[in-house]
Amino acid sequence: MVAQTMTAAEHAERALVLLAEADAGIASEDYDSVSGNLSCAVEHAIAAVSTEHGWEWEGDGHSDLLSVVERIEKECHADGISSTFRAATLWRNNRDYHFLDDYEYEFFTPSAHRFVSNALNLNGSDVCTDATDIVER
Repeated sequence: MVAQTMTAAEHAERALVLLAEADAGIASEDYDSVSGNLSCAVEHAIAAVSTEHGWEWEGDGHSDLLSVVERIEKECHADGISSTFRAATLWRNNRDYHFLDDYEYEFFTPSAHRFVSNALNLNGSDVCTDATDIVER
């Protein structure tokens, strides 16, 4: 679960840093932390939007996160973001059950990037197309 004491901007920044760390792990073929980083990036993006709107929520289970994402979709008019979230939950599941083969990481990584970008764009963030750009800032 992500900390509720962070600001929306801090959550957004953390999500982007985690994406960059995951990208670095894939580039170096060090897959141990990739799933955890991508899963946490998704959670921080959700927290960024909910914090920006003043929504409080408890829990960190899939159903808790999905209910917040469905609220984002409805109240922020973010059509399709819950579908994008469902695709990105692959990383949470792989973090817990380790079912992806190494060659699949690069193929599925865009699901997390897409969700994080879509969520942070709702807050008016200028999201990099490539999260590794944040390392260069």
